[in-house]
This record gives sequence, structure tokens and C-alpha cells, in this order.
Amino acid sequence: MKYLNKTKDILLELIYPNRCIVCNEVIEFMTDRRLCPECKDKVKPITGRVCDICGVPIISNNICSDCRGAKLYFKKVYPAYEYKDEIRKIVHNIKFHDHPQYIKYFADILCGYAKSRGFENADTVTYVPMHPKKQKIRGYNQGEILAKEIAKRGMGEFKQLLEKVIDTKNQHDISKEERRKNLKGAFKAINTEYIVGKKILLVDDIYTTGTTVNECAKTLIKAGAESVEIICIAIVNKRD
Repeated sequence: MKYLNKTKDILLELIYPNRCIVCNEVIEFMTDRRLCPECKDKVKPITGRVCDICGVPIISNNICSDCRGAKLYFKKVYPAYEYKDEIRKIVHNIKFHDHPQYIKYFADILCGYAKSRGFENADTVTYVPMHPKKQKIRGYNQGEILAKEIAKRGMGEFKQLLEKVIDTKNQHDISKEERRKNLKGAFKAINTEYIVGKKILLVDDIYTTGTTVNECAKTLIKAGAESVEIICIAIVNKRD
């Protein structure tokens, strides 16, 4: 059966060659299925010193300026990349150009990166929900797909733990302070038997200011979670 599946994959690749998820160039036969060599060299995970809380690259101190003194309901964030250049293109294609299949590429990378930064398995893996109206328009929630892939890799049991009950404004269109007000009361905890006393791993695609994941973490902690950690593809670096 494995031989037949491999033969099928080879034939499909000959007929429909893989294309790079960044530049869309055809990838050489039977090599990397997602990135061409040129783009692969440019897509590198974060290395070196990072903030102890949000995981953003920093030069000095242990905690970045955004996290210092902030009221945070999560323990730690594990972003594998900075949100720029090729990573920005990939995430944009995932979210706005109907390419959810690209999400699976990141699952192994994110799990390995988080563990290399000290993550220990959670009890439950969940995701930041979209409002049903917006998800219906897009057709999928990229965070949900990523959370399921991460759970398959032994990081915890997948469960939906949150619903978005208010159709808020787009976060990227408003200021940081407005973001907090915009999201107040936007999320509702569900399936609380998988929350109470549990270590939760919350999955999202991009960490910008942390407002969204913090509001989600707040909802989970108030519902009885022991702790919340965040895993995401990338973080916007505006810190010092």
C-alpha cells in the first residue's frame, strides 16, 4: 500500500508539479514540496535572544517594552518567524488568496521551534475563533486548521474552547487602545470540561500587539484554565 501511495504521489507530481508557496515558481521534481531553494534560504526561524514572554527578537533586557508592565493573561508566546518579507507573503496567501493547504507546512516547524524554546505539552490545543459571518466569507479559519495539525503532532488534545460572539471591527484598522475596547466581551468559553484546571495551548497565525490572544487567554483563565500559552507562525517586531 505504501508503494502504491508513493507511486501515486510521483505521478501526480509529474502531472501537477509543486509550486513554491512564496514565489509560485515550479519546484524541482522530488525535492522540497513547498519552497524553492531560493525562497527556502530566506525563510529562517527566529534565532538568538528573544523576549521571555512574547518571543520577539530583542537586543537587551529579558522582556520587551510591550510586555513590561502589561496585564497579560498568557504565560508565553512561541512565534517561529518575524512577520516580514517571504513569511508575510505566505501568510497573506493563506488568509486572502484561498491557500489553506500552505498551513500544514508550518506545523512541524512550529512544534519543533516551541519545544526548542522550552515548551512542554499542553492538555488542550485550541485556536482563536472567527465570527461565523467572517468565517463564512473566507470559508475556513487558518488558526483552526493549524491547531488541528499541531494537535496531531502530540502537543495536546484538540478542542474548540472559544466562540467569537461579537462581530468586531478588523483589528489592523484601529489603534492598540481601540483594539482592547473592540475585543472586550467578544469571546465566549465553551466545552469548559476541557478548560478547568487544564494547560491550554492557543494557536493563532500572527501576533501583532497581542490584544486578540490576550483577550482569548483572559476568557480561558476566567473559565478556569490553569495556564495559557500561545503558538503562532510569526510576530510583528516593533519592540526593543
